Amino acid sequence: MAAEAGGGGRRAAFVTPFFADRDAVCNDTYHGARALAARGWETAVFAVGGTSERATVRPFDDLRKFVRGPEDVVCFHFSTGRRDIEEAVAAAPGRKILKFHNITPPEHFAMWSDDLAEASRTGRLEMPRVAAMGWEQVWADSSFNLAEIAPHLPPGTPAGVSAPFHETDELLAQPRPPAAAQAMPRLLTVGRVVQSKGHPFLLRVMRYLVHELGTPAVLDIVGKPDHRLLAYLRMLELMVREFGLERHVRFHGEITAATLAAHYAGATAFVCASEHEGFCVPLVEAMAFGVPVVALGTTAVPETVGGAGIVWDERDPRRFAVTLKRLAGNPAERDWLAAQGRARYAAAFSNAMIESKVVAAIAAGRPAPPGEAPGESSGG
Repeated sequence: MAAEAGGGGRRAAFVTPFFADRDAVCNDTYHGARALAARGWETAVFAVGGTSERATVRPFDDLRKFVRGPEDVVCFHFSTGRRDIEEAVAAAPGRKILKFHNITPPEHFAMWSDDLAEASRTGRLEMPRVAAMGWEQVWADSSFNLAEIAPHLPPGTPAGVSAPFHETDELLAQPRPPAAAQAMPRLLTVGRVVQSKGHPFLLRVMRYLVHELGTPAVLDIVGKPDHRLLAYLRMLELMVREFGLERHVRFHGEITAATLAAHYAGATAFVCASEHEGFCVPLVEAMAFGVPVVALGTTAVPETVGGAGIVWDERDPRRFAVTLKRLAGNPAERDWLAAQGRARYAAAFSNAMIESKVVAAIAAGRPAPPGEAPGESSGG
């Protein structure tokens, strides 16, 4: 990437196994490179595979040619197991930074894809070896992620929490259609269509909400299906038919940024039933748009929400449905949650704040102090 004056000729390589536009890990990789490029560093993104319409992704074999001196930086984004990449990063000269995004446990894929389960298993087995590679500093997306990798770090390794860069500002800047009166409450969930996102739980919530509580809501499911998990998608479609929700659940697949922004702008509530999250960028997007968040309090979700939404520890679809019915009929509560979400976004997750923290960590040679502690969950 082009560099502005002030970097002193230093180089920074940002490494990820696979690059895909709009993927959360790749967004963090790309915007980290841009942040240093804006301060005069010569930066480049390296990956084994993938393509991009906005970033020049260099072949991984070029890493040793790019990183040349002891003041150059290699930032490795660890989210899946690839020993060839890990060994090449270890052999490269310069300062080494590890960014840990967590790895979904294999049991979340075991029923649906042997390939995904094996990749996950490999990544988690390699975590201790990667952690012990001798990093100048280690960053994690959340305290939850840090707690997973910290036991494997050599004593004294500087480690801290740094939320990932994201593209929420770009979504907020999208043109929005004029607000229209909603014929029925619109619920939104965003993320890959994989088992760990908890879609079956949300469909059970919808069954209670629509058929037992008499609230004719619509659930918009936005996210790219994985071709290795088509059986999972077929199961969800079958559940929709069995529950009589054909008019109440919509699968949108992968959509444009403008369409996603319109979904956020028109949502009554954002719902999250994930069983495993290392951070969950869609929660940040929802809070930035002022969409009330109702979520299950698993893994990193309570930390990301930080008290700015309704978080249930109990996996009870009836209680979840009752909460959504109450929200649908209570504009004052929705407005209060919207204000809490926007404030949370501004205080903890703006890209400007993340950028200043990342740049300071690289300049200081150690992570900036962790952000605020996870917020308290609030019952519904």
